[in-house]
Amino acid sequence: MPNDISVLTAATVYPCTLNEAKMQVRVEVAEHFEDDYLNSLIQVATSLVEIQSDRTFVNAAKRLTLPAFLGADRPIYIPGPPLVSIQQVLYIADDASPDGTQTAFTDYQLSLNTSQIWPTEGFNWPSTRIRPDAVQIDYTSGYGATAAGVPKIAKQAILMLIAQWYLQREDISDRQSYTVPHAVDCLCDQLRPGDEFAEVR
Repeated sequence: MPNDISVLTAATVYPCTLNEAKMQVRVEVAEHFEDDYLNSLIQVATSLVEIQSDRTFVNAAKRLTLPAFLGADRPIYIPGPPLVSIQQVLYIADDASPDGTQTAFTDYQLSLNTSQIWPTEGFNWPSTRIRPDAVQIDYTSGYGATAAGVPKIAKQAILMLIAQWYLQREDISDRQSYTVPHAVDCLCDQLRPGDEFAEVR
């Protein structure tokens, strides 16, 4: 089922610091002429590794938007684990007013381990109006408010991408290198949620 994920409050720090990026590309920490460029690479590399691994590294508030619930009581997978908390579940009922007034649904339970949410026993997901934003789930995910809890392999994948992009600034090079991209893919595979998530994605 199509879904849309938007960031309500972005993380305030990144998994890798500017000094760590400088060390990775062998730039002296005391040199600042490439700071802006390296900070940009940190942001982009973090975003790419999060997408490739379906993880959120530093706590961020997000919104999952769905065109409907996934069945009477079927669990919904919350993308980008680890899931920290659910702030609210809103839906537009099939008998809602024309302006699409949202209703809060509170009879749910969740699993932080598998990043799932489903109706409490004895309840079903309510019927919704058919529209792209019929269901909105606001949540927080991440390994913590700082970079301390981010897995080392995630940091390594980000730093490897930064080094690759720093050394090769164009899309096409006369010297192709496959080692780093393959290594980053392997690291992302290790981070990606496993079989316990498969049934609800």
